[in-house]
Formats: sequence, structure tokens, C-alpha cells
Amino acid sequence: MAGYVKLHRKCLESAVFGDSDLWRFWCWCLMKASYKQRQVLISGSVVCVEPGQFVLGRKSAAESLGVTERAVRTCLKNLEKLGNIETKTTNRFTLVTLINWELYQENEDEVTNKRPTDDQQMTNKRPTDDHKQEREEGKEGKKGKNIESNDSCASVECTDLIQTSKSIQKQNQKKQADTAFEIFWAAYPKKKGKKQAIRAWEKIKPRPTIADAEKLAQIVSLQARTPQWSKDGGEFIPLPATWLNNERWNDELETKTHDVYTSTDW
Repeated sequence: MAGYVKLHRKCLESAVFGDSDLWRFWCWCLMKASYKQRQVLISGSVVCVEPGQFVLGRKSAAESLGVTERAVRTCLKNLEKLGNIETKTTNRFTLVTLINWELYQENEDEVTNKRPTDDQQMTNKRPTDDHKQEREEGKEGKKGKNIESNDSCASVECTDLIQTSKSIQKQNQKKQADTAFEIFWAAYPKKKGKKQAIRAWEKIKPRPTIADAEKLAQIVSLQARTPQWSKDGGEFIPLPATWLNNERWNDELETKTHDVYTSTDW
């Protein structure tokens, strides 16, 4: 498989990077993922693979990586928990979906450079005679129907996989958002008004990622040691919702300085 993939610098702050075995497996997944829609023949059945997906067999993956099948299962499970991937397993294979593939891997230059050529071709092929145009449109319509009828990706199995992939991505986005909030909530010393805190969390734009939540948890830990928060048994600690609504992560510490965390870092 030719080409390359992109690695964002945020990887250095992720939990995956901190585990050498998991990091190696994650990089392997990035390079195995398809960069375009294609069809794969598995046990006599055609499987439609979307960008950011690949078909995994535990045995072949273990041989490729030089690890045990158990290690492959463990890595898959951990990446799912961290919100990096989603899997759909059958009795023959596992379809792995890399979350936010388009966000980090989309090649905007290729899309931009291709557009003028396509527009020029459309202009050059435009018929000047109205009757000729009608005949050409009729031919194109028949041709399109033939292509559609012969396209195996229009099969029920392929359609189901595409719908499942989209559903998985939506579910994972929600799971990732919930996980990020729980990281913040676990770090915050005053656990009151959780529903209000969740609503305040959802108002933050862009929505904080898991890495963002870990940064907020660090800031909360620093603020918890300030005199304002520690005196009188924490009586003056603001409610979590108040802290979020007022963007209190930008507050300067009373005792020592720290890196200010702003929404532009997300």
C-alpha cells in the first residue's frame, strides 16, 4: 500500500503515546486504513470499505506485528476505550473504523487542484444543440443506470456496512464527549450540580476532546491547592458549572504561574 498518513502533534499528549506497544499498534492501524472507498473480497463476499476503515484478521495482524493474538485483542479493546477506533466483528473478520479520519487525514490540496479540471471538462463537453443535449442526457441516464446496477457496492451487505460505519462514528463521538467530561468531573473537587455542569460543558465550542479534558483536570488540580480553594474546607470552591461557564481555566494562580489554557488550544 503506497502513500503516507499524517500524525498530529496532539499525539504526544495522548494516552496512546505513553504506551509503546499501543502506540506501535495505533500507527499500524493508521497505515492499514483505506484512503478511499474500495471493495475487499472476504470469503467470497464483497465488503465495501470506507476511507478510514480496514478489515482486520487477528491472526494475520498478530503475524504482521510479531505479537500474539491476545495482544492484538488487548490493543483493539484499549483503543476503543480511548475513543480512537470502533469495531464491528463478524464470524469471519473485524471491520475497524478510525474515528475522525477525515478530520486529520483529508487531503484538501488534492480536492482543490482537481476541481478546475473537472469544471473545464464539463464546459468543454457541453453540447451546443438542444436536441443533441437531450439525446446525450438520455444516453448518460441509461449509462448511469447500468453502472448502478452493476456496482456491487450497491448490494445490501455493502449498504448495511456504510450505514453501520456512519452510525458507529456518531456513537463514538458521543462516547468520546462523555469520556472527556467524566475526566474533568473526576478531577473537580466539588461534585455538585452534575447536570448543570454537563450543560455548561456542552456549551464549550469547540467541544473539548479527551486531551483537552486532561489539561483542564491538571489546571483544576493546581487551583485546588490555592488558598482561595483550600481554606475553610473548600467552602469557596465554585460549582463545576460556574467554573465552566466563566472559563475559570484562564484564572491566574495565586501561588505560582502555569500555562494558561484557552479554547484556541482545542
